[in-house]
Amino acid sequence: MKHAEVTSGLWSFMPTFYALPSVAEAMLSLQDEHDIYVVLLLTVLYAVSAGMHLRTEDINKIDAEIMRFRETAVVPLRTIRTGLKLLPEFLFVSSVVTLRQEVKRLEQMAEKIDASTIADMLAKYQVSNAPITDERTKTAIAAFCQFVDYRISTNESAPLDVIMKSLKNHLRDVNE
Repeated sequence: MKHAEVTSGLWSFMPTFYALPSVAEAMLSLQDEHDIYVVLLLTVLYAVSAGMHLRTEDINKIDAEIMRFRETAVVPLRTIRTGLKLLPEFLFVSSVVTLRQEVKRLEQMAEKIDASTIADMLAKYQVSNAPITDERTKTAIAAFCQFVDYRISTNESAPLDVIMKSLKNHLRDVNE
């Protein structure tokens, strides 16, 4: 797959999937409670939807490639943005609201840079023409869970259940 195809596909998929009902809430829950990087999770879901097969080793490689930039740019910007929300005395001060919005824009720009780097790496994977099955989707999610060492207990599986269900519905809608 060509880099331009992967980049446009990834950027088309990410906001579309993230906007599905309950997905943003589930992903932010995983990010806040389990330190899961949403951009990387969306990448794995995109790879599944594009017919790529990512193993845990592949996800490790991708993560290693983007880790320094994420830790240097994305995480500090996110910390500033979320920290500003924790200052109740400044919540409605217009200049602080503007600052928070600008930091959010910069955080999203940094995430976009990460996604572009990831797209470079994904362009090297072969795309399978085999049908995207529930089993393939579960395998990709399991590889991601193994990567983040996320042990799914009964009460913690709800966010991933929402994401799995949304991905199944998304793939069904796209393939109809």
